[in-house]
Amino acid sequence: MPYCPECGKEISSEVRYCPWCGAKLAVKKEEVNKGWLHEKIAETRHNEMIGWIITVLGVVFMILSPFVTEDTVEGFRTSLYLFFFGILITGIGVGVTTHYSAVRDTLMKGEK
Repeated sequence: MPYCPECGKEISSEVRYCPWCGAKLAVKKEEVNKGWLHEKIAETRHNEMIGWIITVLGVVFMILSPFVTEDTVEGFRTSLYLFFFGILITGIGVGVTTHYSAVRDTLMKGEK
């Protein structure tokens, strides 16, 4: 088992901080768990796909909004609400997709 470089006490090889003095321990790049990294990349791809689905759903709301209501003032108002709801949903979907795409890119840089 290794020893803490600050306090000299014996520590586990799996910790990143000394449990006795709190000193940060050097972690070798080879010790990074590649399985965890691949799992996180797959998770971000999944979440990115959910963002794309939300985006497409928002676009469908915007396209179909004029066709789902009757030709009255109230129907026109409802159509506008559905259209703006579609814009909101599309924006959320694009935000989710962009976020998880950036997270995935960052994780993939760590994989190299």
